[in-house]
Amino acid sequence: MIVTLRVSSSFEFIRKAAIARRCLAYQELVDANGHRWSEGVWLQLAAHMEELVWFSHRRSLPMLTAIVLPAETLRHQTLTMVALRDFEAAARQIGHRFESGWAFHRQQKGLVFEWGLRGAPCDGRPAHSAA
Repeated sequence: MIVTLRVSSSFEFIRKAAIARRCLAYQELVDANGHRWSEGVWLQLAAHMEELVWFSHRRSLPMLTAIVLPAETLRHQTLTMVALRDFEAAARQIGHRFESGWAFHRQQKGLVFEWGLRGAPCDGRPAHSAA
């Protein structure tokens, strides 16, 4: 079964979470798209997260995927090693340069929450990067 994860649905869900200053589990993003968590959905999630990264970048927003985390690390608001590797790769694809993936993720998560404090407008300031 082909599952469609819509950027517009995910963006709105992430936007509301950013305003509330809370991180989301991958499963919540899938639920927000009207699907149940399954292996078929899991296989499409990586491509969807990449779409969200590009969507954010085109709108000069921070990496909105910084607040979408594996369920097992949600409590600590961090990533697993595998998720961090994917996050770093996506960041580099859109031109970010950084030395520490952990620090870069923390920075982007903070920028997403800052964006939420400003009401989470659909467009942002010039693209953010870390030192």
